[in-house]
Amino acid sequence: MAFGGMLSAYRKGRKISLRRLTEELDMSPAFLSNIENDRRLPPNSDKHFGAIQKIIEVLSLDVKESEALKLEADKALCEKGMISKDAEEYLNNSPNAQLVMRRAIDKNVDDSKWEEILKILQED
Repeated sequence: MAFGGMLSAYRKGRKISLRRLTEELDMSPAFLSNIENDRRLPPNSDKHFGAIQKIIEVLSLDVKESEALKLEADKALCEKGMISKDAEEYLNNSPNAQLVMRRAIDKNVDDSKWEEILKILQED
């Protein structure tokens, strides 16, 4: 399920109105409706920085739901050649993260290797 449909399902499942969520997020109902109907990308502007995390908090999503929502947001942005603002900020503020990305680029790390790296990072 795409980001918008997932967001809509989570919101409706928790019986939270579109208007209430938009008030919490400080965005217009039309803007959020367009996101839920996949007519707009997930919120990713400086104005809406942190909106996805705020959505997670307002909807009280659990860890699995939160990760799924973030993943779908990242996929939608990636399809348009974009990166999420929080990932961009993290990379901009972490020389080691930039070094890891540079080495991954130099070694042409493919998705299967990234999946291995992700499994390592998910270990507790």
